[in-house]
Amino acid sequence: MSRNIIVVTWPEESKAYQVLSELRSQYPDSIYQAGVAERAPDGSVSLKDGDSNTVDAGTLTGSALGGLIGILGGPLGVLLGFSAGALMGSLVDLNSAVDDDAVLSKISAQLLPGSTALFVDLDENDPSIIDTLVAASGGVLARYDYNDVLTEIISAEDAARAAADEAARVLREEKHAERKADLEKKWEETKSRFTSFFKSDA
Repeated sequence: MSRNIIVVTWPEESKAYQVLSELRSQYPDSIYQAGVAERAPDGSVSLKDGDSNTVDAGTLTGSALGGLIGILGGPLGVLLGFSAGALMGSLVDLNSAVDDDAVLSKISAQLLPGSTALFVDLDENDPSIIDTLVAASGGVLARYDYNDVLTEIISAEDAARAAADEAARVLREEKHAERKADLEKKWEETKSRFTSFFKSDA
């Protein structure tokens, strides 16, 4: 038995809920979490409930699935090049460090603007069951090892924290330099006023 993250995409939203329902009936005790997400044309990803209503991604907080969807559709996803624009080359330099072989990059590329995806975190004994179900629905399926996904999520979040720390350091240095320059300017103005005062007094 292996624990996997299953990602299936369709152009039609209804297929995702249909397959999710069938998976829940066939894997009543093997699914850890599941969610349906849509990617808007701007690259944002919204999590849906069983009635197609948008829900807070916090419902999956603390899980690999929640972290995955949060990264793909949030500011960190834009920073790492996972937005729709970045995937088309408009937001990131082509020489940047976006790794097309990375799991997060592959999942983001699979979830194209305007598409709906089913994300499932589950234990699988026989992959052919889901393969057959998805093929019958016309979906595009990708299967990722749970630990690989979790490792990349942790790495991405660590990279974001490091980038934020570096940005804060640069900002502090710039503010310090600005304050120093401002103080020096004011001191020169003060000296000039004193000089003018003594000259006029003489």
